[in-house]
Amino acid sequence: MLTPEVVCYLETYPTISSDDKDVYPNFVVMESLELLYYGEQFEDVLMNVQSQIEEPTTDEYISALDYYSKHDVFMDFKSQGGRK
Repeated sequence: MLTPEVVCYLETYPTISSDDKDVYPNFVVMESLELLYYGEQFEDVLMNVQSQIEEPTTDEYISALDYYSKHDVFMDFKSQGGRK
């Protein structure tokens, strides 16, 4: 689960090896990092939050990212009792 204190890194997409496995950049492997989102997914979630909330907070972005991660669908803040 994401929190405001979690340090996140942006990195290039993994490549696919000849034996069909993901090959992550050296930094990701050396630091034992995990892939949370592909860039387009991450951006889409953030843009969706901005379309629903005029001035979103960090916690609202994090809630939306966690929701997307669990449900593979954008969070509807109105139906979740959030603000508009």
